[in-house]
Amino acid sequence: MDRAPRFARKSGIRGVKFKARLEPAEAALVRDVVSGVMKLLSDRLGSGSQDELAELTGIKSGNSEPPDYAPLARLIPDFFPPSGSPRARESDAERYAGHAENFSEGEDADNIDFSDDVAAASPDSADTEAAQDDPAETERENAAMRMLHEPEIIEAKLYAGEVVMRTIPAKGGAISLNEQQAESWLQALNDVRLVLGELIMRAEQPPGSSDFGSNGSPKPGWYRTGVPEEMPDPDSPMFPAWQAYYWCAMMQDDLLQVMI
Repeated sequence: MDRAPRFARKSGIRGVKFKARLEPAEAALVRDVVSGVMKLLSDRLGSGSQDELAELTGIKSGNSEPPDYAPLARLIPDFFPPSGSPRARESDAERYAGHAENFSEGEDADNIDFSDDVAAASPDSADTEAAQDDPAETERENAAMRMLHEPEIIEAKLYAGEVVMRTIPAKGGAISLNEQQAESWLQALNDVRLVLGELIMRAEQPPGSSDFGSNGSPKPGWYRTGVPEEMPDPDSPMFPAWQAYYWCAMMQDDLLQVMI
């Protein structure tokens, strides 16, 4: 069913603006889910090790291991794809269902597409291919890259979330974004979509089903590619998370369409 886009592009003497109007419930939803993702990222940033060099230079050192929590791992995946021995991931369907329900209700404070960051930080292709042939070397490379670059990636994601929180009316109303703010909205909404999508997928399709690969990671699907075509049964325990996912994906798509 066709629907009117939520965002409109307006040009003026002060440049381009992207405008929308949100109902109070919609504004509350955005604030809840964005703040939830920010809490996940902030906790991760604060858990990084601080060695003597970091204390002297003021340069933050990130974690050397990927997150155990799969939705967070979707936001900050390994720099190099795994090979050889796959990394085991926690996959308790009931746990993820519970997190998704709480998250969508704003009770649990538990993309940027940073491919450019990864590409800029990656060694040359020959070294990368050699590392991927050796699982142990791949793991060492990932650990080193995480410690070096994960903090700045997380900080960029947190900044995008902060822009959303600053520009959205707490009780609903008009939104007016410049181009930089609109980019931050896209990034923050994409992170929300990834987290909710991972929660929903793991709750509804536990690892071992055809939707998961041999390493326990979900195969590409609706939650990575865009707006789902149909909503699930309203009686489903995942329905609130689906609603939040669908709405954020719709807003992301509408904003992107008026920006291009």
